[in-house]
Formats: sequence, structure tokens, C-alpha cells
Amino acid sequence: LHLSIRRQRQMCIRDSNEMTRENNPLEIGLDKFCSLDGSIDYIGRQALEKIARDGVARKIRGIIFDGEACPTCSIPWPVMVGQQQVGQITSGIWSPRLKANVGQSLIERGFWKFGQEVVVVTADGQHRQGKIVKMPMS
Repeated sequence: LHLSIRRQRQMCIRDSNEMTRENNPLEIGLDKFCSLDGSIDYIGRQALEKIARDGVARKIRGIIFDGEACPTCSIPWPVMVGQQQVGQITSGIWSPRLKANVGQSLIERGFWKFGQEVVVVTADGQHRQGKIVKMPMS
């Protein structure tokens, strides 16, 4: 449990949770590890260069949300702004140190600004008020 809380607060991404085959490294904060200037050739370089030019459609962000300790996140939880789903939490847990629920989510462009208010719909059906925060969370 302690490692899971630490993983959330420190922005440690997890294969098949925060990153799947549908994601790219620019969305999940790994752009500093990508050569995008054409000096190195690799499979997918042109696609990543295009994404870098056009801008990513979503970014990984931290979310702090209220309520009692949230249930285990075994299926993604919708992250809403009004009636629009703008992301989904793929990993979430209660942080005793922050005294709040914390999670990670890929958030759509236009909604990823720090401080953006959101609603997280957890597996138990509760709508929990939250906000987008910088990672790592302190």
C-alpha cells in the first residue's frame, strides 16, 4: 500500500495503467527522453515529431479529490467537467499524508490547467470534487 501511495504522489507511471499502446511519450511526460530534432533515427520518429509540432491532445496530470478513502481503482474512473468526460483516473488511492484521495489521469487539452476543478466518478458511484494538481504531489 505504501508503495502505491508513493507511486501516485511521485508521478511514477505504470505500464498498462497510465501508459498503453494508445499513448505516446509526449502525453505522459517523457518528452525529455525523446530526440525530436531529427539527429537520431528511430521507429516512430516522424509520428512523434508531428505530434510535437501539432501539440498533444492530452497530458498526464495529478488529481486530488475529496471524500472518504476511495475504493481500489480496478477499472478507469471518469473525470468530468460539467457533463463532459475530460479524462479518466487509471490509478487512485487515499493518501494519509495529504489526507485526500490522489490519482493520475490523462486529461484532454483545454482542461489540463493546474487548479481546474473536476468531478471524479469512483467505482462506488460517488461523485467526488477534485482539482488538477502538479506532480509530484507534496
